[in-house]
Amino acid sequence: MFIATVPTRFVLKPPDSFFYINVKRSVKLSHRISQMLRNSLCEDNTFRKARIFFITCPFYENDWHQTEVIDKTSWYNLKNSRCCLACDQICNCSKATGGYYQHDYLTNMKKVNLLFALAIVLTAFVMTNCSKNEPFDPTSVVGISISTPPTKAAYYEGEDLDLSGMIVELQLNNSSTKKVSFKDFDGYDLTTEPENGTRLTKESSNTITIKQNDTGQTTAQNITFNTVTDIDGNVYRLVKIGDQVWMRENLKTTKFQNGDVIGTTNPATLDISGETEPEYEWAYNGDESNVDTYGRLYTQYVAMDSRNVCPEGFRVPQGRDFSTLISYLQSNGYNYDKSTDANKLGKAIAAKTNWDSYTYLEGPGNNPETNNSSGFTGLPSGDRINSDKIFLGMGGLTYWWTVDVRNGAGVGFRVQNVSEEAEIIFDGDVNSAAPIRCIKE
Repeated sequence: MFIATVPTRFVLKPPDSFFYINVKRSVKLSHRISQMLRNSLCEDNTFRKARIFFITCPFYENDWHQTEVIDKTSWYNLKNSRCCLACDQICNCSKATGGYYQHDYLTNMKKVNLLFALAIVLTAFVMTNCSKNEPFDPTSVVGISISTPPTKAAYYEGEDLDLSGMIVELQLNNSSTKKVSFKDFDGYDLTTEPENGTRLTKESSNTITIKQNDTGQTTAQNITFNTVTDIDGNVYRLVKIGDQVWMRENLKTTKFQNGDVIGTTNPATLDISGETEPEYEWAYNGDESNVDTYGRLYTQYVAMDSRNVCPEGFRVPQGRDFSTLISYLQSNGYNYDKSTDANKLGKAIAAKTNWDSYTYLEGPGNNPETNNSSGFTGLPSGDRINSDKIFLGMGGLTYWWTVDVRNGAGVGFRVQNVSEEAEIIFDGDVNSAAPIRCIKE
């Protein structure tokens, strides 16, 4: 009997695997055995430690010494309890020490040389077709670079970071390299900041840092945030809430989408109540420095104009768009107390900054650092009250126009310090002015 042992840096799976080779049929079976080795031993081009036993089978059944029948093997579904790969006889086998199996029979020494040659050929095949299982030394990393960027590279605020598809290349101290896909990062002690699955917000950076923690080597992958640009060149970040995509900022343009100019008044407090369907825009208090933060205030006739004041691909929302927003946030626990049975969404809609302090109710001015869980970033822009010819409410309230009118009054969406709600209102003065927040078509 001859036993050929594959070096332990190669793997055979499972650890107690074995083969019985009939030398008489070795040529006929060589292709089959090679294919079996290739398919069964190679797993992702690596091995686990084990030994392969090549044992001659006798030509005659009476050469066997009756012992114990092996009734299973992980390599072939052998019929009739055959544990011998090539023999026609029932092979009676016994379990040897160390968890391996061997035949207990009279050795046919004439076949040893042929078996030895076959073992060398098969071992060489294994060595040339399956890579070595070199253990990875995490301290050998001397550099990292991005080989393939993530599949998803552009995001709306409110979406979760998705790094699937990313591959990094590790430069090692022996001048070799190793590519590692994102799904295998844990095995190489690679981490990212922020972590995969992190919800991206207004405060999120557009740079993802990849770090190999054993050596401190880092690289970076940039992502982009989707934006839209109006006809005046103002650029707006976008936020996705449920299935809706909103501009995260109030509109600032002075023109309709076709380029037609939207007028204003001088003074900013001019009474326009005598005009028919007045279309105007203003900076709060007529102060242009307020526009960058709070946007402009528009009469509802501007919001309803078919020339569309929003950027291309966006529109002024309808009342039902805000109803959808409320329904999504409420049912998903965005109320300040995480309840789902009432509208307590003022804080979820309001920005974390610029609200006046107001601690009597759980409105935006009470613990404002807990605001804006939705990402909508509603700032207290105030409004222009035409009947009183004044600007009012900056720091304490805001509402946004819709295109809807009910019984001659404008429909809007309001958040204010003196309420826990984010509510739809039906009593807006169409000649007064409020911000506009556009929604993606």
